[in-house]
Amino acid sequence: MIPILVALITLGSAFPGIRTETAEMADGSLGAVSFTELDGVSDIAAVPTAPPPDHTPRSTGYRAEQLWVDRAHQNAIANETAISGTGQGIFAGWYLNNKRVSKYNTFGSGTPQWTYPCPEAGYQFDVASTFSGMLSASCSLMQTHVWQSTGSQPSASFETAVAQDMIEVAGSDVLVYVDAGYNLVCIDESTGWTVRWEVPLQTVG
Repeated sequence: MIPILVALITLGSAFPGIRTETAEMADGSLGAVSFTELDGVSDIAAVPTAPPPDHTPRSTGYRAEQLWVDRAHQNAIANETAISGTGQGIFAGWYLNNKRVSKYNTFGSGTPQWTYPCPEAGYQFDVASTFSGMLSASCSLMQTHVWQSTGSQPSASFETAVAQDMIEVAGSDVLVYVDAGYNLVCIDESTGWTVRWEVPLQTVG
C-alpha cells in the first residue's frame, strides 16, 4: 500500500469533495483510497467497496498518527503525516528501521518527491505543514527543521524541540515549538525566522 493511499484513509471522508472507497485486499486486510471529486462528479470509475470497520479512527485537522504500511516499504511506519492546506502535499515522518521524513504529491505516485534522512532521531517525528505548503519536523534528539522549497535540504534549522507546529498568520508562516527547557517559542518567517516571542510554560497542579 503506497503512502499516499495510507495517509488519506482517515482523512478522505472528512472533507467535502473527497470520496473514499474501501475494498478487501488479497491478504484479507482492508484497503482504502480517496479521490477528489470534480464539481461533484468523480472522474474515477467505481470500484467494489466494503464498509470500513466501526472502530476506524478519525484524524482531526490535517494530521493523522500511527499509520502502518506493508513490510515491503523498507520496514518502516509512517508514524505521523501532515497534509498541506491545499491538499496537494503530504509530509510523512517515518519511524523504526529507516528514520526519515518524505514529501509526496497527493496526485503523484508512491515515490516521494524527496526524502531527508534523520538517523539521529531516536523517537517519532512531530511533523507539520501550513496552507502554503511550508513543512517542519522535529524530534527530541534532533534539531527542528523547516523546508520552504521543493528541495530536500532544510531552509532553516532551530534548536531541539519537544513538540512543534506551523500556522499561517496574515500570509506569513509561523513556527511555534516547545524547547528542551519547556519554553514556548514563536518564530516568524516574514522577519527572517527571528524569534517573535518566548514564554515559559507553567505546570499547574
